[in-house]
Amino acid sequence: MRFEKLQHMHKCIDAPRPAQAVYDECISIAGWIFTAGRDAATCRVRAWLEGVAIGETRLLFARPDVSKFMSLAHDVPTGFRFLARAGGRTEESRNATIEVTASWNEDGPEYLIGK
Repeated sequence: MRFEKLQHMHKCIDAPRPAQAVYDECISIAGWIFTAGRDAATCRVRAWLEGVAIGETRLLFARPDVSKFMSLAHDVPTGFRFLARAGGRTEESRNATIEVTASWNEDGPEYLIGK
């Protein structure tokens, strides 16, 4: 699945880190996103594995560290965190790439935050 890129999106994925081992039943996804002119109350952040959505949140919260870094008001919602679950059980470990996206419209495009 190809995701679009959004100009002027400031973002960071805090977890999971590259090459981090995770348990497929409970994958912690965390980070932050800020795009001027986009309403945080309508934002949806999703995690994808092999083209399948494995978790999402519609709740952003204020992160003082991000507000300070971006010179934003202290109460601007930028942070996200949620648990994702990979489908299908497997007994063996494997390499996989989780893609994290954001969208602001139920039917709109998914914009890549990172992998």
